[in-house]
Amino acid sequence: MKNDLNKTKGQFAIELKELSKKNKEFERNLQVANQQLKLSQQKLSATEKQLRTVSIELLTSDKRFHKYFEQNLIGMTITSVNKEWIEINDAICEMLGYSKEELEKMTWVELTYADDLDADISQFNKMLAHEIEAYTVEKRFIHKDGHIVYTAVSMNAYYNSKFAYLFKQLTRSDFSMLEAVV
Repeated sequence: MKNDLNKTKGQFAIELKELSKKNKEFERNLQVANQQLKLSQQKLSATEKQLRTVSIELLTSDKRFHKYFEQNLIGMTITSVNKEWIEINDAICEMLGYSKEELEKMTWVELTYADDLDADISQFNKMLAHEIEAYTVEKRFIHKDGHIVYTAVSMNAYYNSKFAYLFKQLTRSDFSMLEAVV
């Protein structure tokens, strides 16, 4: 019996030593995991701070853009890749004689003077194919009452992960003297 007790005591000592060894290994792994967690938390905190900064900058930029957009100093629109009007300022409505609601049901192609359409669409397609970043053309639109509106159009493309949207500026050009000669 004493022999069995010594055997059990010896096995217990071996198991205790083994458990102690595993415990130390577990503690080392836990320390490494804690250090990695701290580093990850620091990176996350830095990323979160950057995201907040970028969000504030984006919001400020967006507000500034919309203020400029709504000042109606020049005609400005945002159009889709399908040539639909997405956003329209009042200067465009005044220039073309349509309400926002009417323009939202149309495309800019429908209002472009036929002789100017091919050149505009050619540039537009190059921009969508990323061959050019922007373009400016002089083109004519047909006003709601039928007269021709002479404009200079600048188009810029902006892309996000889901789709492209296009920012279009129209400035009315005063070609009335040329119009009278022609």
